[in-house]
Amino acid sequence: MSIINPRPKNLKDLLLSNRYFVPIYQRPYSWQKDEINQLWDDINENSSPYFLGILLLRVTDSDEKFEIVDGQQRITTLIMLLRAAVEIIGQEDIKAANYIQEHYICVPQNISHDKSEFIVRLSKRDREKFESILLGDSDKSKKYPSWRYLEDGFELLKTKLSEYKQAHGMNGLKTFLDETIMKITFIDLLVEKDSDVYLFFETLNDRGLDLGIADLVKNKVCSVAEKNHQSTEDAVGKIDEITEKIGTGKMASFLLHYCLSISDEPIPKNKLMDWYGKIIQSEKDVFLRNLGNVAPIYAELVDPDSINKRNQTTRKELLRFLKALDATRCYPLLLRGDIALQPKDFLRLCRAIEILTFRHSTITKKDAKVLEGVYFDLTKQIRKTQKVEEALNYLKQHAIKVTEKEFQASFEVYEPTTKQLARYILWKIEEFKTQQSIPLDWEQATLEHILPKSSRWEDRELYVNRLGNCTLLSQKLNSEVSNKGFEVKKLEYKKEGKIRITQELLAYKNFTKDSIIDIQTKFAELACKIWNPDLIV
Repeated sequence: MSIINPRPKNLKDLLLSNRYFVPIYQRPYSWQKDEINQLWDDINENSSPYFLGILLLRVTDSDEKFEIVDGQQRITTLIMLLRAAVEIIGQEDIKAANYIQEHYICVPQNISHDKSEFIVRLSKRDREKFESILLGDSDKSKKYPSWRYLEDGFELLKTKLSEYKQAHGMNGLKTFLDETIMKITFIDLLVEKDSDVYLFFETLNDRGLDLGIADLVKNKVCSVAEKNHQSTEDAVGKIDEITEKIGTGKMASFLLHYCLSISDEPIPKNKLMDWYGKIIQSEKDVFLRNLGNVAPIYAELVDPDSINKRNQTTRKELLRFLKALDATRCYPLLLRGDIALQPKDFLRLCRAIEILTFRHSTITKKDAKVLEGVYFDLTKQIRKTQKVEEALNYLKQHAIKVTEKEFQASFEVYEPTTKQLARYILWKIEEFKTQQSIPLDWEQATLEHILPKSSRWEDRELYVNRLGNCTLLSQKLNSEVSNKGFEVKKLEYKKEGKIRITQELLAYKNFTKDSIIDIQTKFAELACKIWNPDLIV
């Protein structure tokens, strides 16, 4: 990552030396009363110069214009504060007010009302409202929520400065602007490439990778749309629709997995934005259509409960299983498989991945990264052949690498890391015992620790989280007996008429660590049959 000449720079120098714009991919202005009050208090409660963080700028083709990658809310608010000062100071000293307007708000020598150019220019949606505020127009329209935030924020800043003037006089207000506001300091970071911006957010983990990559892709799409004389508003709308479908917090993983589902070579994260730049440029308007077609598939992978069609209950169940196993590394393969394969073959692929993941990563705890290469190779293969048989054979061979002896021994001492994972394993065992498919209901099938986690018993630390100490209940256990001993709990278990593994607990007169070992040993024998590589067909 290349950062050009990072150094402290105060607000005055920033505004006098360059012009800045907010790209269309950025979110609209969003600061409200709490954020503005906090900024005001911070400025007043700290000695000058007050440090206001990093201002991340991207170098553009023009030497005089910089794209504001991070810092829009702060810079916009400070510019509105200066405009509020213009109006208050102008009541008594029009010359001083004009100087602020002509040097720190508008581009010098270009102040005529109909041709004003501004040192800071917001993105298309907010630009009209922001510039009307900076010119002192009386228009109070609030077409978008961000317009209301701009208007309300400006009025709040005027109130703050008016109160400051009343307390300190006009000269005190001018001194406050010169010695405090204009000396507010940023670390001025300049980057040249989208990939550098991406790495910056990933490294700092400041506002999150999800926002960084999604916004950068949006920016690139809009840039290509502008060059091809297409609507940037339509491009933004389509990206926003995809984001809403996937969820903001899942966009980074979606964009990575989509890339891996169509790329001929594995793309490391630090090269992901470069790859997207090339693919967006080459595909142009087709890119958004392709991305939009895949988004509903990915939405089901991350949220199987969103599947509500009756003829897709098996698909919903299998995707729930994969989610319980946290099998996200297979998502590029599933994205490609859902497009290229027949529905029945897609389900066969899901089942094969479930068995491999459970044997390799869940129980024997082998490095899950090993499977990434397997899945990537199969993604390319399915993209080429449109068939599943060869992929199933490949997955089966990898599942066999975990021997039955190793798998069973690891299962006998296994401790589930999440409640969802424990429910999944117990449910699969219950399903095998009853030889019928049980509708999977994570809400009703509650996980129960037989010997309580909260009380003391022999070797509690070694056995309390073992799978043999867990069972399922179709209804939540009475909270009054949840921490009681086994004899008390048995009375509740007798009421369980649906789940066999819980009914079988009634055969135990007492329940000890030896009971846990006994149950888990029996479970391990069943697991070798349930997650058998021979079932990959």
